[in-house]
Amino acid sequence: MNKLENSDEIKDKIKDVFDDDKIQIPESIRPENLDFMLDDAMERRKQNHTPHRKPIWKAASIAAAVLLIAIPIGIHNYRAGQNKATGEIKKTVTYEQIYQEINRAEAYTYSETDSENAVASEDKETSGAASSYSKTDTQVEGVDEADIVKTDGNYLYYVTGDRQVSIFRADGKQGATHVCDLTAKQSIEDLYISNGTLILLSSEQSDTYDVNDWYKATTYLEFYDVLDPKNPKQIAQLQQDGTIDTSRIYDGYLYLFTTCETPNNFDKNDLNSYIPKVGETCVKAKDFIVEQCERVNQYTIISSIDLKHPTKFTDRKVFLSSDTKEYVNENNIYLLSYEGNENDTTICKFQYDKGRIAFKKTVKVDGQINNNYSLDEYKGYLRVLTTVNKHGNEDYNNVYVFDSKLNKTDSITKIAKGEIIYSARFLKDRGYFVTYRNTDPLFCVNLKNPRNIKIDSKLKIPGFSSFLHEYSKNRLLGVGMDTGMDGSEQLGVKLSMFDISNPNVMKEIAKYTKQTSTNDELQDNNKALLIMREKNLIGFGCLKGRLTSRYSYQVVKYDEKSGFTEYIDILADTTANRSRAIYIGDVLYVLFLNDDGTSDIKSVDLVKREKIGETIHISDHTTIQ
Repeated sequence: MNKLENSDEIKDKIKDVFDDDKIQIPESIRPENLDFMLDDAMERRKQNHTPHRKPIWKAASIAAAVLLIAIPIGIHNYRAGQNKATGEIKKTVTYEQIYQEINRAEAYTYSETDSENAVASEDKETSGAASSYSKTDTQVEGVDEADIVKTDGNYLYYVTGDRQVSIFRADGKQGATHVCDLTAKQSIEDLYISNGTLILLSSEQSDTYDVNDWYKATTYLEFYDVLDPKNPKQIAQLQQDGTIDTSRIYDGYLYLFTTCETPNNFDKNDLNSYIPKVGETCVKAKDFIVEQCERVNQYTIISSIDLKHPTKFTDRKVFLSSDTKEYVNENNIYLLSYEGNENDTTICKFQYDKGRIAFKKTVKVDGQINNNYSLDEYKGYLRVLTTVNKHGNEDYNNVYVFDSKLNKTDSITKIAKGEIIYSARFLKDRGYFVTYRNTDPLFCVNLKNPRNIKIDSKLKIPGFSSFLHEYSKNRLLGVGMDTGMDGSEQLGVKLSMFDISNPNVMKEIAKYTKQTSTNDELQDNNKALLIMREKNLIGFGCLKGRLTSRYSYQVVKYDEKSGFTEYIDILADTTANRSRAIYIGDVLYVLFLNDDGTSDIKSVDLVKREKIGETIHISDHTTIQ
């Protein structure tokens, strides 16, 4: 039998070596990279790409390398468009290396500062739940995201205070009934409701910064059994260093992403002074990945928890780099680290399954990635949108496509010069993005052939869209601000419906503008918008006009013939500044968050378009002074 055809046996024998704690294993041949190396060899053989017979001896050489421990630690990353090393991502195996990297970066930071001074599985429906109710808007179907409002179809779970969560029973056409309140350990960022478990995510951060101390923060996870929502019972509590960046639930596991700054002063012999903790213990050096760049200033800590047994962490990884963003799908996690001096972004790929997280590979792309919606993985190909920031009016944008090994298959560069990407949405083999500054076009990129991508069309539109949503098969909804044709003034919230049935000729077939002052929440948070597709209704909160402080929740109806029309206007009773809404059946429940820290819940019949039940006023008894 050919050695490569028996690669599974080779993998098993190699992995036995890793059980010996006395052996320091180079990064390039650790377990998480074996599959890549061996599978890559197989792939090359299948393609008859055998210069110097490398594919035939590669598997055997890997095994030999394990025994000799002779390969240097670390793997290179590559700039898109070039196959040459441009930096290094190191899977660190000693605390000494972590210490040296932080120490080097800290020295650079102080020097720079001185010179300057002279950016889930979906919940199973509870028994008896309504057949139709809100789900949190997510980027990837089936990968749940946290929010400040959730429902299981029977009960509503709202963050109604700094550390307070309120539970309400949905009583249909009678409105809602306040059931109880819960107090979290610290300021609540988000929550989940998953299979009868309520999960609260909160953070604690010190109020002062002392250059002699590590500016630490702690994130807490609190798990409550709410099968009987009137009597919630805490079943577990976990914590890890850092403030909450984001989180996901998929296939019964919660994945938590926190970030914290690297310390200014630290003792090499005291791990507590520079190594972050997951739970009560410092993360092991073998679970670190280090980006060797000038601005190493942040830990991104990834952990996983089995929701059936939430009393302990399943796995953890730490990425030491500069500022990061995250994109998560059903199989992979991508961390995005932007290096401002170089004007490029490192994309770091992790594979995950059943709570286990494995580092795979990295690649560099030119430019900055706007947010997680500028990435998408489809049929094994990663598609990426970037903006290269230049001085003056010379910005431009790029589209990259990479295969599963992060080898670039194609790209289009220097798109829309003078513009920056504001929003994006990938729909299978098409990518849509809006740029903004002068002409504000909507672009459609044909990604069907990942080795020959092209721009299908672009449509000039006034204003800009902060978010793009798939509304139906041939309809794309844009949500942003109307600026008029000259772009000189923001006129209010704008909804645009685009016909994308013909990618070569996109059309804006309907638009709606609500005259209001800038709505930062709607522009910054896609979850502030409620799309009720089966009802053809769209809801969002805003000020009543451009010169008023009166807040309301707007529901707009969309019809293919008549376009957008105002459907319901729900006024807040007090000085609200934020709102969220969810629906169960034909009842809309609106949460108004007020300036004084209180909250109001209003219920509305979506068919009769009238208020039902009494307004529920909730005081916050947990405000941290």
